[in-house]
Amino acid sequence: MRVLFVCSGNTCRSPLAEAVLRRERPGWQVASAGVGAAPGAPATAAAMRAAARRGLDLTGHRSRRVGEEDLRAADVCLTMTEGQRAALAERYPALAGRVLTLADAAGEEGDVEDPYGGDDEAYDRTLDRIERWVEAAAAHLSQPAPLGRVVAAGADHAGRRLKDLVCAHLRGAGFRVEDAGTHGDASCDYPDFARPVARAVASGRVGWGVLVCGTGLGMAIAANKVRGVRAVSVSETVGARLARAHNDANVLCLGGRIVGDEVALAAVREFAATPWEGGRHAARLAKVAALEAEACGGGEGA
Repeated sequence: MRVLFVCSGNTCRSPLAEAVLRRERPGWQVASAGVGAAPGAPATAAAMRAAARRGLDLTGHRSRRVGEEDLRAADVCLTMTEGQRAALAERYPALAGRVLTLADAAGEEGDVEDPYGGDDEAYDRTLDRIERWVEAAAAHLSQPAPLGRVVAAGADHAGRRLKDLVCAHLRGAGFRVEDAGTHGDASCDYPDFARPVARAVASGRVGWGVLVCGTGLGMAIAANKVRGVRAVSVSETVGARLARAHNDANVLCLGGRIVGDEVALAAVREFAATPWEGGRHAARLAKVAALEAEACGGGEGA
C-alpha cells in the first residue's frame, strides 16, 4: 500500500501522520507533502517535540510541494482538511478519485486542525487526533477487497487520458485498481498493455479489467488471445450491461478517441454493477469455451 499524506506546508500535520503510519504499518510505502509547501524546510520545533514524546523522529524531515507525480505514485492520498482535498481535486481532476480526507478514510468527520503557532498542548491534541484517525484509516485500507472490486487497467498512448480518468473514478468508488500503464503520452503498442491486464484477469488475481486504446477494438482483439478472457469493445451503456449479463464479459474495452468521458464512465459503472444472468446463457458460453479449447489445442493461454 502506497499512502501520501498532504497538508498545507508539510512541516507539522502531514509529517506527523507519515511518522505515525510508518510505525503502524512498517511494510507500507508512506510519504508526505504540502499543497503550498516551501521545499526543504524542516518540521517545526513543536512538531518535533510532540513526535519525540510519542517515540517518533522528525529530525530528518524536509518539506516538499505535492505534484501530479506524487499523486500518481500513491494508491491513496489523505489530506488533513476538506479544503486541501478540494484544492487537489481542482488541480488534478483526473486523479481526484484517489484523494480523500484523513477523516473520510477513518470513518470520521471534520478536519485535522493546524497547530502551527500553538503551544505544545495544541500539538499534542493534534497528534492525538492524527494517531486515532491514522490507526482507523490503516485498518480500513488493510481490509481485502472482494474480487469483483479489484480491477486491472491498461491503455496505450491514445487511451491513456481516459484510462487515468476511469482509474480515478473506480478508486473513488472504492475499487482497488492495478494500473499497468501506459503513464505517458509517447507512442506505444496496445498489445503490450492488453497482455498484463488480460493475464491478471485470466489468472483470477483481479475480478475484471478495463483496456483503452483509440477505438477499443485493438485492445479487445489482443486481450481475447489470452485463454479465459472475454473482452468486449463498447461505446454505450446498453452494450456494457448486456456484455456482462449475457456474455459474462470480464474485460471492458473503450475507445479513448471515440467515446466521451461521461458515456465511458457510465459504461464502466454498468459493467461493474451488472451480474451474469447464467441460465440459458451458460450453455452458449460453454460452447465458446469449447471453441477456445479447440483453438488452443487444450494448452495454456498466451
